[in-house]
Amino acid sequence: MERMWTYFLQLGTHMWRDEYSETYGRPNQCEDAYYTPTLDTDKDVWRRVTDQLPSFGINTLVIDIGEGLRFESHPELAIPGSWSREELSAELARLRGMGIEPIPKLNFSTCHDDWLGPYSRMVSSPKYYEVVSDLIGEVCEVFDHPRLFHLGMDEEDFPDHHGAITTIRCDKLWWEDLYFMFDKVEKAGARPWVWSDYYWGHPDSFVRKMPKECVQSNWRYEKIQPKGKDGRYPQIGYQSYLDFHELGYDQIPCATDWCFRQNIAQTVWLFMEENLCDEHLLGFIAVPWLHTTDVNYYSLLNNAHRLNCARKMFLEKYPEG
Repeated sequence: MERMWTYFLQLGTHMWRDEYSETYGRPNQCEDAYYTPTLDTDKDVWRRVTDQLPSFGINTLVIDIGEGLRFESHPELAIPGSWSREELSAELARLRGMGIEPIPKLNFSTCHDDWLGPYSRMVSSPKYYEVVSDLIGEVCEVFDHPRLFHLGMDEEDFPDHHGAITTIRCDKLWWEDLYFMFDKVEKAGARPWVWSDYYWGHPDSFVRKMPKECVQSNWRYEKIQPKGKDGRYPQIGYQSYLDFHELGYDQIPCATDWCFRQNIAQTVWLFMEENLCDEHLLGFIAVPWLHTTDVNYYSLLNNAHRLNCARKMFLEKYPEG
């Protein structure tokens, strides 16, 4: 099987903070998650980075859309600089011509949905479901019916919401909304894909209710600590990789050099060391968690380079890919 060596780029950036946040309109010195009133993505940087992705062995690109697209179904979500459907379609065609499969991402976690504008305050309402359905359908059209669709859904119950209003779905409602999104994605011909940290706090519910049809991207970014006497990793984020393998979920592990420089290599090595590289390992995804801007240009490339180094290490043991 050809595994997915996946890179991640932000087109939109309103997944963390809104216009009422303290970092409105200016860079935050602590993290690259500030709110900008116009689209922050630099088209030249986007082109320069993506042009080099094939040289890093990358064959898949997840595009974090957010407010970066001027939706025809909901133009009210656009901001100055949002790309038109035609502009994004042309870029997707260019990427495919380079041998890169583009995958869409719309994060519907209430911790990361500032891009939804007024609808982020209407969660789980009839209007919300209408908008979610419209956006998923439109994105699938623009992406010419992709085989995967990333829905985000991370950190919803984390105490790190940055908006003026905090909304958190819990228990049955969280699952009902998730199933609604899965249904819309599958009816559009794609397979749902999510971040997997819900498992950390709700393992029993996750095992009972998370369908195997959904691709899992668990993530953990700090240095791996040695296993305990019980044979398990003390960090639930790393142990989850082994748990998901045992449970039979298809995985695309997520790593980054944002916090710990060796995280991408150590994540790939964990799968090799633990013999988790069977048909359920669809690939790996490296996420820089940086805006696509000139100041981040070399950091963006460094993330891709580190993924390539890890890929070469993997291919030494698994030359079939």
